[in-house]
Amino acid sequence: MNRYTGKSLEKDVEGFNAQLATIGDAYRFSVGYRYGYTAVELATPEQLAHYCHQRNLEIGSPRECLAACNRYLASAALNALARKGAA
Repeated sequence: MNRYTGKSLEKDVEGFNAQLATIGDAYRFSVGYRYGYTAVELATPEQLAHYCHQRNLEIGSPRECLAACNRYLASAALNALARKGAA
């Protein structure tokens, strides 16, 4: 198993944010570091421009944060499909 670092997470989050924009989700991921842990927060694009966050999604290892991003992205994709089906 390869080492998964915060820098790897930052690269993956860029791709996740592009996917969130494509499906029309209001939020984007932001990676932060505190007290030796990695954190992933959710924020609107406007909040990101001002370094603000809506809420914390996960604090832990980079792999735990990656898993939380994947869960959120899957949920957002299902919600987008449901919105399309309802329209």
